[in-house]
Amino acid sequence: KRFKNILQPVFDEAMKMKEIYENPLNDLIVVGKNNKLDLNDRINESEIKVVRKLYKAILEYKGWKNRSRENETIMYFLLCLLSAHRYGELIKLEKKDIDFENKMIVSPKEITKTKVDYHFPIPKECYEYLKNCDDGLVFPNLIYKSMSQIFNTILRNSDIKFKLNQKITIHDMRSLMLNIMIKECNID
Repeated sequence: KRFKNILQPVFDEAMKMKEIYENPLNDLIVVGKNNKLDLNDRINESEIKVVRKLYKAILEYKGWKNRSRENETIMYFLLCLLSAHRYGELIKLEKKDIDFENKMIVSPKEITKTKVDYHFPIPKECYEYLKNCDDGLVFPNLIYKSMSQIFNTILRNSDIKFKLNQKITIHDMRSLMLNIMIKECNID
């Protein structure tokens, strides 16, 4: 996109002066946030295999000298993957949002993108961590902007097969799980 923005005035001027009759940038496809390839066009294996590899790589993550912070990071990514919930909303969860009796997490409308309360089960892998959290934020030491960098480390260790120069994002974990729930489990 930057390349196109820099050259656009040059070619526009050339067209005005009738040095060229067509702007070659009109045929240039810009790949960016708005037109990223579909998830299945970026991975070279089934969605379920990708999820299994992510799950394993998350459990094996070793990125902190402080073991409790490392565990917090692992639990966060497991909750992202297993709940298929938005990662930005999960980082805002508080202990008061967890119903341990019914083993449910209530993501309050104040933190959701759609401004609706969401209820979803606590993954068994995360139950003890959540039960032992102090009051307040469930992930108090995690910084939202750092999560992409940590996810890229997990991704590098996952052995997921990607198509040429492609990768997935934290948000794609949500898409992967939702696709599996719809296609494999008939949950819509």
